[in-house]
Amino acid sequence: MNRGTLQAFAAGIILSTAVVAGYEHWFQPERDSIEEATSLLKQKGYTVTADLKEEKAKNTAPEAKQTSEIQQPENIEEAASKVEDGKKESQSVHKEVKTAPYKLSIRSGMTSIDIAALLEKEGIVEDAKAFEQYLEQNELNKEIQVGEYELTNKMTIQQVAKTITE
Repeated sequence: MNRGTLQAFAAGIILSTAVVAGYEHWFQPERDSIEEATSLLKQKGYTVTADLKEEKAKNTAPEAKQTSEIQQPENIEEAASKVEDGKKESQSVHKEVKTAPYKLSIRSGMTSIDIAALLEKEGIVEDAKAFEQYLEQNELNKEIQVGEYELTNKMTIQQVAKTITE
């Protein structure tokens, strides 16, 4: 392959990349990122408590309208109550985490990859790859013991690793 052929090939790749990027930018429909984010949060176990579109509309209202709606509290207790209510409303996303026990059964022949995938599937660890990497970095993947273990979803990667390697 000579220099001219290589340059033509490179130019073709650049041109095709530009065409694909242009198509994605100008012809793909807009995606509602708020709805996608809300859906993803709900799948991960989070609860969305405020409509983000309504909050955005409130924030873009004219200053005159906002100041006319503000009422002065009559006493200190009422003011403190309103501040607490405001704090609660500003926390629009929180995670509901309940302790869920899980009985892990490790059989002969199971690899650390199998165990990590099982733990991720059952919600004990969030990321199987991170768990595998922790085991490899600390040389614990060869120390895993056959047996049955009581684990919970509130345990850290380090606690899970310590439990199955002792």
